[in-house]
Amino acid sequence: MSASLLFIYGPSGPGKTRLLQLIGETLQGGQGVLRVGSEQVVWEMEAALARGSFDQVFTSYSTVENLLIDNLWILRSRPAAAKQMGRLIVARVALGNLTVVASDLVYQEVIRSVPSIGRCLGENSAVHLHL
Repeated sequence: MSASLLFIYGPSGPGKTRLLQLIGETLQGGQGVLRVGSEQVVWEMEAALARGSFDQVFTSYSTVENLLIDNLWILRSRPAAAKQMGRLIVARVALGNLTVVASDLVYQEVIRSVPSIGRCLGENSAVHLHL
């Protein structure tokens, strides 16, 4: 099992966002940690595509040591962005960088509605934590 990919999921309200905050505070005292919402990553990637600097943004997200991504469910309605997020997760796992994603969607729903990310969570042997 890969220790570099963690998928936290459960209904709204049990503390997924708070857990991401605690993980971020615990890791290296918050150093080398980037905690973002999926919508921010999507916005930055889309803006970078428009500017022609996608590779630079992708590389910055790929190489940060610890990336904590909240609200993965938002990608359900954004298939192109979900594909890029899947690509980003694969790149991060290959580098051995910690990636923690949180979602209101259970794993089976991620597979059905965001297949590019569902494959990443399965193929990369993510640790799944249900809250």
